Amino acid sequence: MLKKFISRKGYTLVELAVVMLIISLVAAVAVPNLNKSYARRSLQSAALQLQQEIRTLGQISMQRETSGYYITFDLDNDSYTIHGPDGARTVAVPAGVDITHTNFNNHVINFSLRGTPTAGGLVTLQSDVTGDFKYVIVTPITGRTRVSDTPSNS
Repeated sequence: MLKKFISRKGYTLVELAVVMLIISLVAAVAVPNLNKSYARRSLQSAALQLQQEIRTLGQISMQRETSGYYITFDLDNDSYTIHGPDGARTVAVPAGVDITHTNFNNHVINFSLRGTPTAGGLVTLQSDVTGDFKYVIVTPITGRTRVSDTPSNS
């Protein structure tokens, strides 16, 4: 008679432990991939932002027909400063992204009255997490900028 009233509703401790183990294994595999995905997105975002800053400063220089617009890169602090007659503004790249190299003279992009950079070159960004590189390439004369996974041959 006692067996009729004892019901087996719920899970045993062993069943719960197995489920927790499976969830832990899935999380251990998924979290590193999420970190790498986030790092890649941060790197791409930093490169696109720099590309847009270069384009915008060129446009402002052309509209105002004023010299004195330039961007300086601080490789030690992973930032760049946008200079113009109205003042300067410093932009830090996201954490985990480094500005590793520029081939501009003294790490400076100068803009002409026509809004084009006075010299072409590239800025190299690298992710600390994945080791991936992004290159912001600036062409001389036209001032065209692009983001690439490989450095330019020119």
